Amino acid sequence: MKKLFTLICSAAIIAGCSDSDDEAKKYITVDFEDVPASLLAVDEQGSNFYSGYGDGQYTEYTDTKSGLKFGINPDNGQYDFWNGGIGFSSLNTDRTIDWTNQCTVDYTDPATGYGGYNGSKVFGVVFSAYDPLADSPYGEPTALSFPAGVENIIDHLWVANSAYVALTIENGNSFARKLTYEQEDYFYVTITGYSAAGTGTGSVNYCLADFRTPDAPGISKGWNKVDLSTLGAVNRIEFTFGGSDVDHQGYGLNTPKYVCIDNIAIKR
Repeated sequence: MKKLFTLICSAAIIAGCSDSDDEAKKYITVDFEDVPASLLAVDEQGSNFYSGYGDGQYTEYTDTKSGLKFGINPDNGQYDFWNGGIGFSSLNTDRTIDWTNQCTVDYTDPATGYGGYNGSKVFGVVFSAYDPLADSPYGEPTALSFPAGVENIIDHLWVANSAYVALTIENGNSFARKLTYEQEDYFYVTITGYSAAGTGTGSVNYCLADFRTPDAPGISKGWNKVDLSTLGAVNRIEFTFGGSDVDHQGYGLNTPKYVCIDNIAIKR
């Protein structure tokens, strides 16, 4: 049943294309370059995103320009990235096909050597433990949000594959199979908006890998712009994932559920 949803699978727009001065006047852009270095992933697996790390553990961050809040999903009072969440990283060189490489983006800017959009250094890493394809979904969807009662239009953001996801799609691993044109595979992120009252305002799908037709682009490369203006004014947006490599015993999606994000543009 691969055709029952609409996926946006536009050509990659590689980092290196900057927003115009006019756009800068129209938007508040959350680019994560102001995130304190102490909150960034200390290594590729994000050891400081887990409660066992002790002092200096990252749990949440609020952008002062926009009020957007990011963080690790709590469970029984503890903050561990395996429950899902949004962390921050500047890592882009590890090519390990394993969750220990979960904080590495699959991109290196040719001019700066950094991995963020437009040659920047810092980007967000979204992980969702919640799986709507599982028989018994675990936890809550990963989200970013404005303060209670506040709504804004998020015009767009930029997304890129994590290295762990891209390498898994290319090669497969002990949990997920390689995605291929022969099996008409696909993997996508769904971004859903919610009003301050908790009402859904719509969803946007973006294809992170598309092998459904012979001329499909395969794995999404570089940084790509995702239009979220159709969601209207939102208090929060949630990230969930879908794809063709699904466990038939009810455990849900096998492809790792990550996406990297950057330069969130909020209408003034």
